[in-house]
Amino acid sequence: MDFLRVGLIICFVAVIGALMFEVSRRNTPLVSLVPRRQFGLRVLAAVLFLLLIGMIFAGTYWVVDSQPLIQLMYWTLCLALSILIVILAVLDVRGVLINYLVERRNMLKDSSQRSGHHDDANDR
Repeated sequence: MDFLRVGLIICFVAVIGALMFEVSRRNTPLVSLVPRRQFGLRVLAAVLFLLLIGMIFAGTYWVVDSQPLIQLMYWTLCLALSILIVILAVLDVRGVLINYLVERRNMLKDSSQRSGHHDDANDR
């Protein structure tokens, strides 16, 4: 077994581990920090990534001896799938940034309200 196939197997196991971690974290109090849409986006990206890894692994065995047109179509499909995964990752990062900004605004609003009430108490 060459390094590419071993690397693909390691990636496959790592993505399954990350997916299991993400699903297990869904039952904790931190669930409110990750909206349902973003969680679905992460799961979809992980499943598509597993599919891509499987396709690359299978392509190293079965597509190698095929006709050039079949090879071209197969690897183009793999490329399109990888571009879709990148788009989903960008959408996930966008969601993380939006959640961060919302939480930061809420924290600043809470701290300013507390300091505002504190100043009223000192004015008496």
